[in-house]
Amino acid sequence: MSLGCSEYASGCKQTFPSQMLGKKVTEKHVKDLCTKKKTSVIKGMKPKAKEKKSFDASLVLKDDGSIGFEFAKKTFAKSK
Repeated sequence: MSLGCSEYASGCKQTFPSQMLGKKVTEKHVKDLCTKKKTSVIKGMKPKAKEKKSFDASLVLKDDGSIGFEFAKKTFAKSK
């Protein structure tokens, strides 16, 4: 199942998957992708390879209409 643009009647053909890597794509995610080209960070995405760890990332709408990832930046505490 996929989610479509509210401007479909006006000719917009953009669609979005209802789920990506084990996480639900919500209406807010779709709205953010359409207006800001990026979602907030989605935690716990599960890669297809079972041996890989889950990760946190934002979804990013690319110029060609495809969806990519922007990985959360890790911060490390400085040791003294």
